[in-house]
Parts: sequence; C-alpha cells; structure tokens
Amino acid sequence: MERPSKTELVFVDIERLYTEINQYRRRPRLFRSAFEMYVYKSQQLTEAMRSEYKLMTGAKWNASVFSGWNEFTQALKKIRNAATHGCPIVLNESILGVYPAVELLNDVEPLIDRFRNNGYRVIYTHSFIAAPFSETLSIQSYSIPLKHRLFENPEDSRNYAAPVKEYIFYNLKWDLLELGVMEGTAHHGQVDAIKLVLRSFPALKKYMIFYREELAKNLTDGFKPDYFIRPASGLGWVVNPRYLTGKV
Repeated sequence: MERPSKTELVFVDIERLYTEINQYRRRPRLFRSAFEMYVYKSQQLTEAMRSEYKLMTGAKWNASVFSGWNEFTQALKKIRNAATHGCPIVLNESILGVYPAVELLNDVEPLIDRFRNNGYRVIYTHSFIAAPFSETLSIQSYSIPLKHRLFENPEDSRNYAAPVKEYIFYNLKWDLLELGVMEGTAHHGQVDAIKLVLRSFPALKKYMIFYREELAKNLTDGFKPDYFIRPASGLGWVVNPRYLTGKV
C-alpha cells in the first residue's frame, strides 16, 4: 500500500470531517469538535502543500494562484485565526421546524399567501445559552396548538400542529462575529456553521485538484513516477536512462 503524501493525508481528514459534521447535527459536543478540527485542517492543508511543494519542485507554493476561493473559505481562515488567538469556537444550537400551513394559536396575523401556496410554514427555535459539552440538543421543536380547535377535547393531538421535518444548525456566537470573521461577506447576522462547511468544502476539493495538477507539472526529476524503473533482470531498481541522458 502506497504511503499517502502530507497533503493527501490532510485532505482525507477534511473529507472525513465533512461527513462527520453532517452526521453529528444532533450531537452538539461531537459537532463542535468536528467543526473546530475542520477549520484547523482547512488551513493545515495549505501549510502541508507549502512544505511538500518546496521539497518536490524546489519552488514555493502560493495559495493565491488558485482562483476558486470564496467568502466562506476566507471566513474559515479568519475563524481559525480568532480561535488561535484566544477566542474558542462556541456555537449556539438552532432548529428550523417545518410545519403544515395552518394558523397557530399565537398567530396575530393571517398566514401569508406564500405559506398557503407552499403548503408549509417554518418556525425557528434558538438557544442563546451555549452548551459546548452537551451530548444532546438542549432545544427541540414542539407540537403547537391550532388557532381554531378541530375537536372538543383540548388534549386531542389533532388540535396541534406537529413538525413534519426539522433542520438542525449551529450559529457562530457573537464574540466571533464581533472579531470580524464574516467581514467582506453578505452574512453579518446569524451565521450557520453547517453552511460554512457546505459552501467551503467544494472549494477545498477544487483546490486539492488544482494542487495535484500543478505539482505533477513541476516535479523535479527525482520525484517523477518513472524516475526509478526495474532493470531487465527484474532485480532492484535503477534510474531511468532517459533522465541520465538529460533527454526528458
């Protein structure tokens, strides 16, 4: 089995973390740990490229030559810098509950046409007290009483609207936002950590592809895959004659 390079190793970690972040949405402690590591690994990828590229090409690697960066990858870099300099990554839990498009007890105005036409409405539930070490969500969606009761018994479940779907997400705390981690983007209010991952990962994937291509084009002879070949005897390895003659 071929040993992975530094950059391949880091990128495999990023791919694994991307999967775990999506799997841990209902487990705050594990989600926070995976998200924090994803932030660090996104920067470690470039550091590994610089070291490896210098060794294998003799030239410097410059991340700015890649044109696929976006506002979310820039935000990751700022979050990492803030966390490194004393502002731990802490997240607030939030739930977007999808309910049937019916009027609820606390509604003060009729449903807007958009909700009626879509057949559903959404209700947000936010936690404003961070629980970074909690194993379970501290908030949840609830069944909500209908504005107009359908059945006489008030405890009848048919007099309540229950969520048909939930979307769990985590907002960056304001102390991080106040450090300007989202400056230069269109997102200045609540910022969803999952959105940061979903929008940054495709760019990191393209960045890795770009790096592989640039590395392959600029390898010094000693690192080219055909530099060492098997001799006619089949014993051991020798330098490919084409590199000894200089006719490459």
